[in-house]
Amino acid sequence: MKNCSLILALIFHFFFAHSEEEDPKRLSLFMIDSSWNAMLTDQQAAIRYGKWAFDFAKKAMSDELMAKSLRRISMSFNYANQLDSAHYYIDKAIEIEKNRNSPFHLAICFLNKGEIFYDQANWKSALTQFNKAIPSFEAVDSLDNVARTYNSIAKVHEKVGDTALARQSYYTALKIRKSLEKPNAIAKSLEDISIFHLQNGETEKAFTAIRKALSIQQKLGTKNLISRLYSTIGGFHHYSNPDSALFYYRKALSFNNSLISVRLTSNVAAMMIELHQPDSALKILMPLLQHKEVIANGELKEKVLNNISYAYEEKKDYQLALDYYYESIKIRDSVNSIEIKKSIREIQEKYDNERIRAVNAKLELKQKRLMIIITITAALCVIAILLVILYRQKMLSKAQLALKNEQISQQKIAELIKEKEVDRMANLMEGQEQERSRIAAELHDSIGSLLSTVKLHFEAIGSKLDVQVEQYNKGQEILDQACVEVRRISHNLASNVLAKFGFTAALYDMADTISTSGKLKMEVYVKNIDGALKNKQEIQLFRIIQELINNAIKHAKANVISITITRDDNELNAMIEDDGVGYDVATVEQKDGMGLANLKARVNHLNGKYHVESSLGNGTIVIVDIPL
Repeated sequence: MKNCSLILALIFHFFFAHSEEEDPKRLSLFMIDSSWNAMLTDQQAAIRYGKWAFDFAKKAMSDELMAKSLRRISMSFNYANQLDSAHYYIDKAIEIEKNRNSPFHLAICFLNKGEIFYDQANWKSALTQFNKAIPSFEAVDSLDNVARTYNSIAKVHEKVGDTALARQSYYTALKIRKSLEKPNAIAKSLEDISIFHLQNGETEKAFTAIRKALSIQQKLGTKNLISRLYSTIGGFHHYSNPDSALFYYRKALSFNNSLISVRLTSNVAAMMIELHQPDSALKILMPLLQHKEVIANGELKEKVLNNISYAYEEKKDYQLALDYYYESIKIRDSVNSIEIKKSIREIQEKYDNERIRAVNAKLELKQKRLMIIITITAALCVIAILLVILYRQKMLSKAQLALKNEQISQQKIAELIKEKEVDRMANLMEGQEQERSRIAAELHDSIGSLLSTVKLHFEAIGSKLDVQVEQYNKGQEILDQACVEVRRISHNLASNVLAKFGFTAALYDMADTISTSGKLKMEVYVKNIDGALKNKQEIQLFRIIQELINNAIKHAKANVISITITRDDNELNAMIEDDGVGYDVATVEQKDGMGLANLKARVNHLNGKYHVESSLGNGTIVIVDIPL
C-alpha cells in the first residue's frame, strides 16, 4: 500500500496527459496528498513526495501549488524533528504567499511556523506567529482555524506558566467551536480544558469537562474517541484511585480493538499490580508478549516488559523482576539505535530510487501504445486511484486522530510511571542487600558456630592423641581455614566493616584481605570523602567497586589493583585501575551479560555515569562519577 499510490500517480500522469500544462498540476496535487498521507508514518518519504510535488508545480508555473508543496515539506521536516529545515521551507512558502496576496494561506503558514517554534520551546516566537495568524483567519471568516490557533496560544501560555491567559485562550477556542456547532471540535476543546484543570489542581472542573466531552462522543457514537476519553479518565484516577482507574481502562478497552487496545490492556494490568493482584496482572500480560502488535512495536514491548517486572516485584520475586527489567532496557536501546535507523533509511532510499527508474522506463514504453488501450487502462486506473485515495484518507484520518488523542491522554500517565521507576529500582537493590545480610547471618550464626564447636572438640581430642600428630595438625589447619573462609564470606556479604566503621575503613579492610593472600597487591587512596554519601549510597558504591575487583581477579590476571577515590564540590570520583591483560571494550559491551547489566543498574541508581578504558595487553581503567 505504501508504494501503490506513487505508482498509480505516475500511471495517472501518463494516461491523462492531454497537455503538457495540465499534467504537472495533477501530478503536483497527487504528490501533495501522498506527502500528507505519509507524514505520520514515514517522514523521509513524505519529504521526497513534497519535493516532487514542488518540481511538478514549478513546471506548471503554479505559485499556489508551489507554496502548498513547501508547506508539506516543512511539516514533514517538523515531524522528523529537523527543525532548521522546517523553518527554511516554511519561510519560502511565506514569501510566495505574500506575493500572491492570499490572507488565508498566509495565515496557515504563520500557524505552521508557530508550531515549529513551539516544538523548539521558543515560546515568544511561537506566540508571535500565532497572533499573526488570527487576523488573517478572521478576515476570511475561517473561525474553525481561529479556534485552532487560540488552542495553540493557550498551550504556549501554559508552558510559560501564565495560567490566567491559558485559561482565557482555551475557553475562547471552546466558545468559537460552540458557535460553529461542531460536536467533535467541542469535545476536543473540552478534553484539552479538562487536562488543563487537572494539571492546575482543579479536579472537579477537570472531571466536569471530560464528562461533557464523553457525553458528546457517546451521542455521536464514535467508538475510538469514546475509548480515548475513557482512557483519559482512567489516567486521571491512575495514582489516586486504582479501583476507578481499572474500571475506566476496562470501559475504554470495550470500545476499541486497535493497537490502542494493547496499551489499554497493559494499563489494566498496571492497575491490578497497584491493587496487589500481581498474579491476575501476569495472566493478561504474558500473552501480550506474543501479540503481533507488541512484537512489531518496540516501545509497546518495552512497556509490557516493564509491567511484568513490576508484577514480579510485587510478588517479591526480585530475580525475575530484574530479568524482565533488563529485557525492557535492551528493547529500549534497540528502539533508539541510531545505526539501525540509519540503515533502514539507506535501504529505503535505495529501493525508492530503483523503483523510480523502473517506473520511468515503463512510462517511456507505454507512450508508444495505441490510444484505445490507453483509454481503457486509464478508466481502470482512475477507479483504482479513487478507491485507494478514499481508503487511505479514511484509514489515515482515523489513525491520526487516534494517535494524537491517545498521546495526549497517555502523556500524564507516562510521566507518573517514569517517576516510579527510580523507586522500583531502589526496592530491588534493597531486596538484594537484605538477602545478602540474611545469608551472611546464616553463615556466621549457624555454620560459623558449628565450625567453632567442631574445633573445640577437635582440640580436646588432640590433647589425648599420642600418634598421628602430623595428620591431626593438618586437619586442624584445614578447620582453621574453613572458619576463616566462612567469616570472610559473611564479612563480604553483609559489609560488617562498612556498617561499623564506614566506607573508607571497609575499602582498606578489603585491600588488606586481598593483599595478604600474596597473589596480588591492592592499593587504596581515599581523600576528603567523609560524609559525602548517605549510608545506602555508600553500600551501592562499595558493591560497584567489589564487582569491578572481582572481575579483575577472575579475568584480568593482574598483579596490582589501584583504587583512587576523591571528591569536589559537585561530584565524587572513583577510579579502579589494574595492570592485567585488558580486553576489547566494544566486544564485551555487546555481550551485555548479567554482571555488566548489574553494574549499569547500580551506577544508574546513583544517578551516576561510568567510563571504561581498556585494550588487549594494556590493563583496564574504570572511572565512576557520582553527583553529590
